[in-house]
Amino acid sequence: MRVAVLSWQRLEDLPQALGATWLDRRLVGKEPDELASTGFGAEVETALRARRQWLIEQGLAREQGGQVRFARNMLETLEKRELARTAADISARTRLEHLDAKAGDKIDGVYRRMLTLNSGRFALIERSHEFVLVPWRPVLERARGQLVSGQVGGEGISWSIGIKRGIGR
Repeated sequence: MRVAVLSWQRLEDLPQALGATWLDRRLVGKEPDELASTGFGAEVETALRARRQWLIEQGLAREQGGQVRFARNMLETLEKRELARTAADISARTRLEHLDAKAGDKIDGVYRRMLTLNSGRFALIERSHEFVLVPWRPVLERARGQLVSGQVGGEGISWSIGIKRGIGR
C-alpha cells in the first residue's frame, strides 16, 4: 500500500478553492487515475464534477460537444490568482511590498515561514521592505529565521543557506 498527501485542504473545500488543486491536476490528466468507484473514490468524483462546474463559471473551462475543454494555462492561472491574493493579504498585514520572482532572478532575504496553499507549499522570503513567495523545499526549514540566497532557474531554485564568508568579505 502507498499513501500520498494529495492536498493539505479538506476534500469538501476543494471544488471552490482558489489555486491549482490536485482536483485540477486530475482533470487535466497530470494525476494518475487510481480511485475506486465507491467510498472515498465516489466522494472525489462528486468533488471533480463540482470543480469542473466552478472552472466553467470562472472562465477557465468550457463545455464543447459534450466534453469539458480546459484553458491551456489553467493551472498556472489558478496558481497566479492564489499567489496574488495571498501576497495582497500578507502586504496588508505587514505593509511589505510583494515582488514576483522570475527565471533568472536572484533571491535573498530571511526565510520566515512556509505557507500551505491549494497550489502547493510556498516559502516567504523577506527583505527589509519587501517579500517574495517562492516554491518551498524542505531544505529551507533548517534555515527558518536565517538569511537564504537562491537563483531562480527553469526547474526551481538553487538555494544557499547562511552568509558565506571568505577573504575580502
